[in-house]
Amino acid sequence: INPLASLFWSTESNLVRNILSDSPLCNLPQLLMFGGVWYFFTVISYGTFVPAGIFFPGMIIGCVLGEIYSRVCL
Repeated sequence: INPLASLFWSTESNLVRNILSDSPLCNLPQLLMFGGVWYFFTVISYGTFVPAGIFFPGMIIGCVLGEIYSRVCL
């Protein structure tokens, strides 16, 4: 099973739980790509009139950036 695909197909609450878990789910390039895709989708949907919400996408991007930062520093 591809860990990146499991991140893309899980719900937002499971994303936060999986990213912040102790077991590493993805490697650094996969996290960078996942964070970039979520950032792109958040920027695109923020300017539309669709009530997409900004709390969970911001939280997911923050979790991904925190995980990337912790892996780079350690």
